[in-house]
Amino acid sequence: MYDVVDSDLLESDPLALPNRELTTTMVNRVLASLVQSLVGAVENAFEKVGRVGQGGLLLAVLELKLLHKSLAAFCSPETEERLKDVYMNRIVKIYSGMLPLFVL
Repeated sequence: MYDVVDSDLLESDPLALPNRELTTTMVNRVLASLVQSLVGAVENAFEKVGRVGQGGLLLAVLELKLLHKSLAAFCSPETEERLKDVYMNRIVKIYSGMLPLFVL
């Protein structure tokens, strides 16, 4: 990864960039907000789905599980529960066949 900040600029003017800790906090808050919005979009999308077959069920659960694991650092407990509800309950409700019991 390339360093996009000129090191001479930082040495000559330490106030040229915001405090790194502040920046990290802001980035985490923005990412948490984006994840919360994304979960809302996922919930809305699955409300519009009438039925899904076994392949669709498996694909949706795996993709949402991957999304959940990838973004877990930015999920609030509420967002985490909402996402789990989507792939553990909502998708199962729209599944058109008999679902064997399984644990993810």
